[in-house]
Amino acid sequence: MKQSFLTLCFIFYGIFLQAQTKVSQVFSNHMVLQQQTEVKLWGWDKANQSINIRTSWGAKAKVVTSKEGRWETLLETPRGSFKPEEIKIKGSSLVEIKDVLIGEVWLASGQSNMQMPLEGYVNQPVLFSKEAITDANNFNAPNGITSFSEDITGFEVAGDDFKFYPATAKIVHKEIAVLVWSDQVKQPKYVRYAFKNFHKSNLFGVSGLPVFPFRSDAKVE
Repeated sequence: MKQSFLTLCFIFYGIFLQAQTKVSQVFSNHMVLQQQTEVKLWGWDKANQSINIRTSWGAKAKVVTSKEGRWETLLETPRGSFKPEEIKIKGSSLVEIKDVLIGEVWLASGQSNMQMPLEGYVNQPVLFSKEAITDANNFNAPNGITSFSEDITGFEVAGDDFKFYPATAKIVHKEIAVLVWSDQVKQPKYVRYAFKNFHKSNLFGVSGLPVFPFRSDAKVE
């Protein structure tokens, strides 16, 4: 009698476990969802189970699981903010995903040396790393461009003859423009920047990233 009772308990316990609503491990508390798009949400439950999804930002969805017990849907996301959001998924049981932020989601990859410390390894130092660490909080171009107080290099100017000469450059107009000139070009007409096979850029934009090489002339050399 006791053995039959235990067997029956295990059967009911197994049925209870199978009836639980589950979501993919991709989704969890404290996650970030891409803003202003449709994100796919999926999981499992018992077959032919109705699944209702509600979000704190107003998006809703209702689906029914397949005969294999799988379900998936799309949810519209709002504009990004720092407001914590919630997702409630109700099927055989209730699943709540809390502290969800809406913003930008980026996937990055690279070489194994991405884990290298900024200062480098023993006997493999990174040049100027100490200066970079020291000046890390001194980015001074919130609305424009900067060279971090260094002389700007890489600019060239040319006249109608398309002969380019090294040029002097200076940041002007409240850090939103660059004045470029060369004593060798009396009437400059074209300008280009970092147009070499190799150039160490020292001109940076508002995001702190190097300014991309460019040219204003259309002549093919």
